[in-house]
Amino acid sequence: IGKQKDLAEKKLLNQPDVLADVLNAFLFEGKEVVQEKDIYPYLTNSSLFTTKLKELQRDSLSLWKPKEDEGYLIGIENQTHTDSKMALRVMAYNTVSYLDQFGKRKGQFFPAVTYVFYYGNKHWKKNKKLSELFNQMNLVEKLFQDHGIEVVEIAFLEREVIERLKSDFYIVADYFEQVRTKKVYIPPNRELKHPFETCYLMYTLTNDKRFLEITEQNGGVKNMCEAFDYYENRGIEKGRHEERQKCMQEAELERQNYIQEAEQKRRNWLLDAIKRNMSEGFSFQQIMKIFGISQDEQNYYFQKLQEE
Repeated sequence: IGKQKDLAEKKLLNQPDVLADVLNAFLFEGKEVVQEKDIYPYLTNSSLFTTKLKELQRDSLSLWKPKEDEGYLIGIENQTHTDSKMALRVMAYNTVSYLDQFGKRKGQFFPAVTYVFYYGNKHWKKNKKLSELFNQMNLVEKLFQDHGIEVVEIAFLEREVIERLKSDFYIVADYFEQVRTKKVYIPPNRELKHPFETCYLMYTLTNDKRFLEITEQNGGVKNMCEAFDYYENRGIEKGRHEERQKCMQEAELERQNYIQEAEQKRRNWLLDAIKRNMSEGFSFQQIMKIFGISQDEQNYYFQKLQEE
């Protein structure tokens, strides 16, 4: 997956409400076991990533902490194609998560688990175990410890499982299932909480320009039906030129307001993440470096922390 796709996937799957919903639907039969309020972003110490290990930085890593003394590090890796080395990569991801805890926790460690979200329209049949990398030799069982991966085939989810989803990830799962089984996509009339993140993710996964048009021209869209109606009608003449210009200005204003609101939400979320990680022992400068925050934004967060 390219960098652009990774960033898009991170934006949606790193939303606490989306991750909690996905875990409940896929792992707990739709029961609300995982609560949004118990999901936190998790920062891995950047010093662990040497030149050779930089590729081990995860697509998505969050901490689910249902109790004060209980927590789980949950990673999600996004794949549009199968990867023969995925079991090795996942083992390395989990290892880094455990190594990271040595410097943070005294006597208390959280389990680390990684799920592979696969968006392909063919089953992921091979390369689910580390042992498959050594299929050219007869392994001595007592001299080898195997390692498997958990692959969630999004396009092959049962409708019952998809209908459990309440968050915007429903749109993603529904799209890939429809296209695989019906070869066409009829958008559902469901409200979107994260329309920009959802539409941009769909574009990066599918290369369907309709999603890109929606993202760029109408950031305030509320559901996918509305989004596709907008796309289909955007080229249709509707009255006089002045009226069209007015509609365009109103749409642009709505988009700008949405972007400003989304940016403020992002800053509030990141400020909370900075506070939590400072309480874990990270310095302000370490956190800024890990998040890759610009100098201007660093001044903003430093001032906010000083005010509190």
